[in-house]
Amino acid sequence: MNLSRNSSKIKFSQLRDGFNMKIWQRYLLKEFFKFFLFFLPTFYFAYVIIDYSCHIHNFIQNQMISFSQVFVYYSFQFFKRINILIPLSLLLSTIKVLTSLNIHFELVALQSAGLSLKKLIRSFLIVGSIFCGLNLLIEEYIFPVSLNYIDKFYYSHLKHPDRQHRKEPVHLLYLDDHSKFFYQYFDPSRESFFDVIWIKNHADIWRVKYLKAAKETVGQYVDHLEKTKEGVLEKTASYSTFVFKDLKLEIAEKAFVPLENRSLSSLFQLIQKRKNLSAYETGELKTLLYYKIAMPFLCILTILAVSPFCVPYSRTFPLFFTYSISLFLFVTFFALMNGSLILGANTTINPFFAIFVPFSFLFLLFGLRFYRMGSR
Repeated sequence: MNLSRNSSKIKFSQLRDGFNMKIWQRYLLKEFFKFFLFFLPTFYFAYVIIDYSCHIHNFIQNQMISFSQVFVYYSFQFFKRINILIPLSLLLSTIKVLTSLNIHFELVALQSAGLSLKKLIRSFLIVGSIFCGLNLLIEEYIFPVSLNYIDKFYYSHLKHPDRQHRKEPVHLLYLDDHSKFFYQYFDPSRESFFDVIWIKNHADIWRVKYLKAAKETVGQYVDHLEKTKEGVLEKTASYSTFVFKDLKLEIAEKAFVPLENRSLSSLFQLIQKRKNLSAYETGELKTLLYYKIAMPFLCILTILAVSPFCVPYSRTFPLFFTYSISLFLFVTFFALMNGSLILGANTTINPFFAIFVPFSFLFLLFGLRFYRMGSR
């Protein structure tokens, strides 16, 4: 009886010790978060200053913009940039902590106490995994709200100075009835498409200056073009206001929320429900979905990549070289992923391979280096 009680006490103490962090773990995490909480707000504050200076003319002249609106705008901007800010802060914090430990011989002392380099860096990888999960949750629940608010705020208050001189691209959407829907741009402030051409078929074409899709799809300044018996398109009717009863609202809903602003589940549902998508639309949807899933894992990749280069002991440790090369490769990686995003969206490369091959290659490369890292 006493033996069973003693064994239960031992198990409980082992379980309790498993949840309690060691002194060295608390020290490492304290140093890590001290620098992380310095880098993250510093980088974002620098971004806010630059962005505000670019739009200060609009903020001063537009009296309709309140301080609360500006505050919400920049709060949502933080979530928009979080996929860059958090990995960059993790990268620099990891370099700072590990190189400081290395230069001041603390790594040697910890290794002398029987702690391997893998075990030391594992704490940082756990932090990176937590931020990875946090970024995925933000992508699903906060990111879409942030981008939609930013788009509406921009169109309402921050008019681009070269807007009237800039040629807008033409956007093409495919409807379920196999008709085509062209528009120049979507204005979130008016919730309307501008300069719309709806091609129902080769003999029935509608042109609309403004098209608003709510409970009813209503167009302003509408022209109806039909093909005559001679095969010539002629304008047969004009309307100042016209209600389109046969224009499907599903596609309008899709354009109301741009694909870039959609959550992970929304993109996945679009792929599952819209079975008649063109090859281009399918490639664009899948590429965006894979990109949004993959990018949060950059929080783990940055720590995994830079850690082995910060721990080798050297009397003349190349600190500046480590920072500069890490930042250069960080920027290069984003350029690579943007290129992969374009190639996948245009179906030049299979979307799955375009997004996940670079990540898989880098995880394999740096994962093997981490695995082979000496442990004593």
